[in-house]
Amino acid sequence: MESPQRHLTPEQLCAAMLKRNDGQSISSFKKAIYDLADLGPLARVVVSDRKNRAITFYELADRPVHRHLYCTRCAGLAEVFDATLEQTIRQHFLTHGLMPAKADLALPGLCADCQVALAAEGRPAAEGVGPSAPARFNG
Repeated sequence: MESPQRHLTPEQLCAAMLKRNDGQSISSFKKAIYDLADLGPLARVVVSDRKNRAITFYELADRPVHRHLYCTRCAGLAEVFDATLEQTIRQHFLTHGLMPAKADLALPGLCADCQVALAAEGRPAAEGVGPSAPARFNG
């Protein structure tokens, strides 16, 4: 599943799977996606939107542990690989006696392109919150 769009919602994954469908229903695909995330081949990335809801994206768990940054305007996801950060997070979990969940919470912000676009429109960056497009991969 190597593609420019690495982070997909269950609906996007199901649509791709339906193109190769052998008669299975969407609910069967979604259950398989959830099972694969629980077992480890897929990783969950949870994004909070402005409406107090969560959007979950999935990616192949074929890369080292990493974090995600989410642009609240264009819905872009960027991956951050930082071994020092990961060690700090692991230490905090140990200190508090917690086991990490099998999900990453994406940190929201406004990407450089969207900051420039808002500035060109004469709008403050604070207006650029909330997803306005499907997620895309920024790096």
